[in-house]
Parts: sequence; structure tokens; C-alpha cells
Amino acid sequence: MNKPKKGNGQRTPKSFISSKTSQSQTDINSYSEIEAQAISFLSEGKLEKKDSSTPPQELKALQDASKTPKDTLNIQPQRASTLNELGLYHSSQKNFESAASYFKKAIEINKTCCDPYINYGNLLSKQNRYEEALELYLKALDIDESNGLCLHNIGSTLQAIGALEEALQFYRYALENNYQSSDLMYNLGMLFRDLNKPHESAEAFKEAHLIDPDNNTILSQYITMKKITASWEEMPIKRRFKAQYISEKHGAFDPFFYAGHHDNPELQHLNAAMHASTVNSDKSNGLESFNPQKATKQKIKPAKLKIGYFSSNFNNHPVLHLIKGVLSKHDTSKFDIYLFDICSSEKEKDPYLKEIKNLDLTYLYIGNLPVEEALSIARSFDLNIAIDLMGYTEDNKIELFANRIAPVQINYLGYPGTTGSGTINDYIIADSIVIPKQHEKYYSEKVMRLPDCYQCNDDERKIDDSSTLGPKDPLLDQAKFVFCCFNNAWKITAREFDIWMRLLKKVKGSVLWLLADNNIVIENLKKEAKARGIESARIIFAERVSLGKHLARHQWADLFLDTFTYNAHTTASDALWAGLPVLTLKGKSFPSRVGASILTAAGLNELITSSADDYEAKALRLAECPDELMQIRNQLSNNRLQCSLFNTTQTTHNLERIYQNCWENLINSVPI
Repeated sequence: MNKPKKGNGQRTPKSFISSKTSQSQTDINSYSEIEAQAISFLSEGKLEKKDSSTPPQELKALQDASKTPKDTLNIQPQRASTLNELGLYHSSQKNFESAASYFKKAIEINKTCCDPYINYGNLLSKQNRYEEALELYLKALDIDESNGLCLHNIGSTLQAIGALEEALQFYRYALENNYQSSDLMYNLGMLFRDLNKPHESAEAFKEAHLIDPDNNTILSQYITMKKITASWEEMPIKRRFKAQYISEKHGAFDPFFYAGHHDNPELQHLNAAMHASTVNSDKSNGLESFNPQKATKQKIKPAKLKIGYFSSNFNNHPVLHLIKGVLSKHDTSKFDIYLFDICSSEKEKDPYLKEIKNLDLTYLYIGNLPVEEALSIARSFDLNIAIDLMGYTEDNKIELFANRIAPVQINYLGYPGTTGSGTINDYIIADSIVIPKQHEKYYSEKVMRLPDCYQCNDDERKIDDSSTLGPKDPLLDQAKFVFCCFNNAWKITAREFDIWMRLLKKVKGSVLWLLADNNIVIENLKKEAKARGIESARIIFAERVSLGKHLARHQWADLFLDTFTYNAHTTASDALWAGLPVLTLKGKSFPSRVGASILTAAGLNELITSSADDYEAKALRLAECPDELMQIRNQLSNNRLQCSLFNTTQTTHNLERIYQNCWENLINSVPI
């Protein structure tokens, strides 16, 4: 489930601003040092005044004093409004216990004011104490049943606990009460996405973007949904994703979205660093800080290295399909292997999860726990190395790595890029193609390279017999040549599609076979084909099937056409494993160079192109020269089990060597 913005809309009550210029001053001697500082900020106008009609994501404690003139404030420490402000101040400083005490005092003094209830609820929601937060929001609603902010916050809290239909109802109540904000529309977009309503999701994100066009978080989700639905109209111009828009004003783009949208390693690093700064600033204060040197000294020469893999994808997911073979082949005489499942909801019935639970390793589910509790459990295992298989992909728990789980932390496999902070992950595992030497400056982590392809694979993946596939689509059966791309629709852009349509025009009797998850994608891509002069019937769509059947049906295609900015990753390995050649264009950044890395490890360098023109010409030649294509297919078939790409045992040994080297690097740097 996607994460809503929680506890939005900390309110600054109107009663805090007074038209009078002379009021009795607060006796700051009766307050603690931090309270005195807060009162001082209030008196000097350094707490930012907030417009309650546009709730902020968080309170900024310090602002230009000129925004709230000093002589307009009326500070009365025994007023509920002042106590509420002090609660907001302590909350902004992450002094949650103090903040809670002030909100409670404010409520005791004035039980008819909504604001302390709402702000206290926001505080609890930030700590994942959702039931308590809901109780406070409902009390605020008893006071003012038309309070749109409160209705919104109830919706976002229900959304956070997975009560999606109920959350939708409260968002509608908020809109009916004329409450509309970018946060509400953003959360509504995320909600519709989780409800598998892509069109409604895109429309909600569009509204959020219209309200707050400078917000890169919102823009990221809006463009993502447009790409998921293959809706390419009204896309922002390329300049909107340049460096000047990665700023304090705009914030960072979602790093995963940006990696798949803008093929520039330097800007991907700039954006990830800005995003990481917000992750690091939001570290939990509920736990003792992790001391890697102290932890290292206690276990400099362990009998076995303790390796912990952290992922939300220990289920029917491409990442597990890739790494399952490594997990089964680890040398357990040298390594203790732990799997920490951080999926928001455990997929207990998933057959792939059941399979890895039966391996010789320790599996723990911590995905539904608050950060502090999950950290405490993970740290209790005294891991030597923690492997982040998520990065900034969906349902990540990057805050665990920001707070440090182990002395050594490694970014690997799940996210093709830098996390933007050397304090989140110390290393990234790559190869010489996805991260060439000259690109190391664009990575906050130290680069460790596997000798061949960075991507591990499972050489025991089963391919179903073709007899299990059922009847072949007549259009596929009649086609003289089948181009295919089984990448997710969001990877396809007009740039590739233009080339593919030109290929269909030139190769008579050819078809394009794509994967589609929803009818909107099918309708939009057929419309795009028609606009380019291609009959929509020549675009064929495959439905989702089991992995074994999916691998088997590759035999019905002739050539896999890769996408550009974000290549086929697992999808490319699937195609090659099934014997289908993949044609790729090598780009500039990690996600756009994966295809080249995979094909190099498979011994098929001739399928790597360096320009769009080269890509188109190569695809046309292979379609028109069946002997050349058959030679490539035979080469792939003969070398499949010998090439480094599918040598799971060797890849596992190489990974273990990297883990040992990373550990040795650390202990050699620790003062004795």
C-alpha cells in the first residue's frame, strides 16, 4: 500500500494573532530552557504563521521574523492557544513527549477548541499510534462536524491502516465541506492507486498539481500515474526536470520516479541527495544512536558474518525471482543469513514466501511495526552487514537504514541508483557497465563491483511446458514477425513507441506484443498506434500469468525490444533465460545501462546499440534477416547455462567475497 501524507495540517489558531500591540510579557523564568527559547521565538515572530486553509507538511520552527511582526503577538502562557503553539514547537523539534504534554494541557484548559485535538492527533499519527490519533480527531469532530481538516486527517489515518473505502468516505466528506488542499488531493490520488483506479488516481494527482504546481513530490506521482496509464498528453517539458527545479522551493522528486524519467546520473544524484536530507532529518529520536565502532569492536573476528537482507519483496516479485538462487546457495558455514521482511502487510499465503521460509536461514516479519520497534529487533541480532534490497522503491523502509542497523550497510539490486547519502548506505554493488569508473562521483556510496553483471539470477527457474499455455492468440499465430516488450507500461514513452510503429510499417505482417495491466493502457496505446498510422489490431496485449507460463510464452515472440530511460531488468533476464533475444539501447545512467550489462554477461554484445537510430536499424535488420536472428538465438541457447549471467553459484561466491571485503575495510579502519 502506498503511504499517505500523515497528520497533515498543523493548525495555528487565529486567536494567537492579536491586533493589540501591548500585552503583558511572559515570565520566561518560569519555563525550562527549551520552553523559554520557544516563547522567545513566539515573541520575536520567528515561528512561521500558517494559513489553516493550506495545511503544511510540517511546522518550520524558524522563519524570517518580518513575516510575523513582533508587536502583533499576544503571548499568554496559560492560554490554550499558547500551549498549543508550544506543543507545535516541541513537535517540530521532535520532543514528542513534551509536545504531547502541552497539547494535553491545552485541551484541559479549553475543551471546546479543535486545534489541540487535531495537532495531538497528528503527533500520534506520526508515531504510528493510529487508534489513539483517531480518537482525538473524532473528539475534534464532535466540536465541529464540518471541520474539513479534521475530516481529511481521519481519512489519511484510515488510509494508513489500510481501511481504504472508509478513508475515501471521509475524504469525500471533507470535499463536501469545501475543504480542498494539495495534501488531500495527493492522498486521494494514492488511495485511488491502491484501489486500482488509475484514471481516478491520475485525476486526483492532477488536481493536487494544479493547487501546488511547484511541489515535486506531487508532480512525481502525477507523471507516474500518467505513465502507468500510457497517457502521454500534457507532459511537462524536459526543462521542468532540470537542476534549477531540484531546490528548496520545489523539494526533491521521488527518486525512483526520477531515475526512470530523466537519464542523467549527475541530476539523479543531486535529486537523491536532496531527498536523503529529508530522510536523515526525520531520524527517529526514540532509540539510542547506533555506534558502528562500538558494534564493530565487539565482533571484529566473528566465527560467521551475520548478513541481513531487508526487503518488502520476499514474495512473487521480480527482486525475489532474481535473488532466490543466491539465498539458497549461500555458504552457511561462513555466513548466517537473516531475511527481514518489511512489507507493510505480510503475504503469508504467497508460494514464493513459503519457499524461502524453508531455506536454511532465519526469516522475520517486521513490516507492520513502528520504526523504533523494528530497529530494536533488527539491531538485536548484531548483524555485521545489512543489505538494502529496496532503496527508494515502493514500500521501502529507508528510515531503518538512515537510523543504522549494522556497521556495514549496502545498497543492492532493488534500486538502480544512489540513495544520496553515505550515512544511509556505505556501499552500492554494481558492475563496470552500470557504473563506469567516471560515474563514481555521482554516487554517495562507495562502489563495489561484481566482475560480470551486477544482477544475480536463479538458474533453477522453471519454464512451463508450452502445452500448458492454452490456445495461441490467432493474431500471434498469423503474424510473420512478433516484436515484443513485456516491460511495465510506465517504462514505455513516445520516443520508443515512435520507433516501434515505424518498424511495424516497414515489416509487413509484423505485430507488437505488449503487457498490459488495465484497460486504460490498452485503449491509450491503441489510440497512440492509430495516431501513427498503425491498425490497433496489430498491437496485442498479454495478460498476467504465473512466472513459469510467462517464461514459456516467450517462444511465441521473435525479438524483445527494450525501453530506453529505464531498461528491462528482471524482464530482460527472463527473456534471455527463455531463449528470446533482447535488443537494447545503452543510456547514460544506471537504470538505462542495465540491458547492456545483462547482454554483455550473456555474451550478446551485438544486441547493444548506442543510439536510437542504431537501435531502429538493428531491429529492422534482424526482422528482415531471419538467418542472422536464428544465429543469435542458437548462440543464446547454446551458451545459456555457461554464461556468467546465469551462473548463480559463481555470482553467490562473488557476492560473499564483496561482503567479506566490506567487513574487512571497516575493521581495518577502526582504531584499536
